[in-house]
Amino acid sequence: MADVTPLLSETTWHRMLDERELGWRGRVLIFLDYVAREDAQYCTIPDHATYESQRRITIQLADVARRIEVQTGAGGRRSSADTARG
Repeated sequence: MADVTPLLSETTWHRMLDERELGWRGRVLIFLDYVAREDAQYCTIPDHATYESQRRITIQLADVARRIEVQTGAGGRRSSADTARG
């Protein structure tokens, strides 16, 4: 999905291209960070039990990112400086 999803951030797109040398895990970390930022900016989950599964998706994706960071030692790659659209 990370390789075929249109990205609104040119900065993120360039970061993902740069990560090709490091493998798919680096691209997944960048993509998960991008998706989380986009969702936080554009999506609101209603405060109702019916939507609890939507809230869990965000938590589960953050857990996946943390596990990849631990496995690869890539904790420093996700930079808040990249949150600006570019």
